[in-house]
Parts: sequence; structure tokens; C-alpha cells
Amino acid sequence: VKLLIVSYFTILLIVTGIIQWMLNSAWPSFYWQLYDYYLLPTSSYYAAKKANAVQQLIYDYASNEIVAVNETLNAVKNCKAQISVYDFNSNLVSKDQLTFDIESIQSKSIFKIKPFTEGVFLDLKLFDKEGKLVASNFYWLSNKKDVFNWDKTFWGNTPLKEYADFTSLSALPESKIVSSIASKKQGDAIEYQLTLENTNSKTAFFVRLNIQDEKQNTILPVFWDDNYISLLPNEKRVVKCTVSAYLIAKKGIQLTISGWNTKEDILSLDKKIGRAHV
Repeated sequence: VKLLIVSYFTILLIVTGIIQWMLNSAWPSFYWQLYDYYLLPTSSYYAAKKANAVQQLIYDYASNEIVAVNETLNAVKNCKAQISVYDFNSNLVSKDQLTFDIESIQSKSIFKIKPFTEGVFLDLKLFDKEGKLVASNFYWLSNKKDVFNWDKTFWGNTPLKEYADFTSLSALPESKIVSSIASKKQGDAIEYQLTLENTNSKTAFFVRLNIQDEKQNTILPVFWDDNYISLLPNEKRVVKCTVSAYLIAKKGIQLTISGWNTKEDILSLDKKIGRAHV
């Protein structure tokens, strides 16, 4: 019995250690963690957050199918799915809308994407029966899939012998974002509400939001409800973040908005709560 108890707690410690190891970094590192040594959430943090949404639409890489997920305890009727495919020049390839029902604790295929011969952006939006946005997921897909080398697989990894081709992302046409921000005090914290609008016909890809001090050092911790986002042509998004009022009490605090194919934009955060300006 003692041996079983010791074995149980040993396994528990190992598993807990692995989970924590992948959650955060105990030293400065460039990979694996969801938030780093300095408490900065990485892009994988926001990806994991979306992946764990209780209701959403997910792309199945193996079958090219769109899978609806409902992990709530209630069946949902008259859900609306909007499935949009754009090429990397932001030309609309296809746009499909459908209505479906889904039972509690269920995932099911609701649509199959047509084969594509070039890289594409896939935008998935889920709405409730009243038309309110429930969840969104955004993918960039290559027409050339990863090929695994299963003969060399081992417990920790299966290497690739052929890689998906995303080189065309380096030639994305430039996009432009118009932004504005408002703020309000909530206890000892400040909540910022940022409005981002893509005002042109080109997708703004992988846009990062970062609050900095007067020396351009990132202020941490800052908690965004979403980050590293992409905006389709003429799309508008509202994102929020909270930060300790103590951390932004100094002058020169600014919000930097930068993207893969957008020029850097800087919003100066006014010390007076309630307004900010470009």
C-alpha cells in the first residue's frame, strides 16, 4: 500500500511538473511556454484560450472539415456558422452560411472545405440564434501539407520529412488599421477598450498589441481578452485589457499596434482616465 501511495504521488508530481513547465517559463526562453519569464502572454496563450472555448467552430486539418463544438450542458438550437475563405491577396474565394443544431457535450462535422491550390485564410464565425457572435477562429492554410516521418517517431516527437509552404506570407500586400481607445478605472486597475478597424481591402495579419513605458519597455502584466489578431478587409474588432493603475502612473505610456503587413501605429495613453488619443 505504501508503495502504491508513493508511486501515485510521484506520478502526480511528474504530471503537474510537465503541465507547469509548458504553462510558464522558469527562465527567459523563446519557446514552449504560454506566458514567459516576465509574465508576458505569448501568441500560444491566446491560441490555447480560443481552443478551449466551450462553443466554437474548428478546422480539421486532416479532413478539411469544419467541426462544431458544444461543451456546455445544454443543447443549442439554430446556431449560425459563417465560413469564409480568402486567398493571400485578400480576394474572397468562398463564403458559406448555414444553420445547425448541436447537442450538449458534442462535436460534429457541419461542412467540408473545397480543396485549395494556393495558400488561404480561413475565417470561422459562430453566431447564436439572435445573431450575436459567440466565437471566432482564424487560420492560415497551405495547399502543401506537413508530411510526418512516422518511421522515426518516438515518445516525445514525430519529425517531419516535408513541410507546409507558407513562404507566400512574406509577400502579403500592405494593410492599414485605424484605431481608437477609451479607458475607465476599475478599482486599482485601468480597463482599456481598443477599437481596431481595417479600412481597406487587404487582410491585416497577426496584429500585436503592446503597452510600453517611456523607454519602450513592455509593461507587465497586462491582460488582453485577445491579441495577435487578424482583421479581414473592412472588419472592425473591439478588444479590452486591464492593467494595474500603478504600472501606468508615469508619463509617456503608449500602446503600440504592429502587424505582419501593417505599419506600426502608436497611441499615447493619457494619464487622465477616460480618454486617450493618437
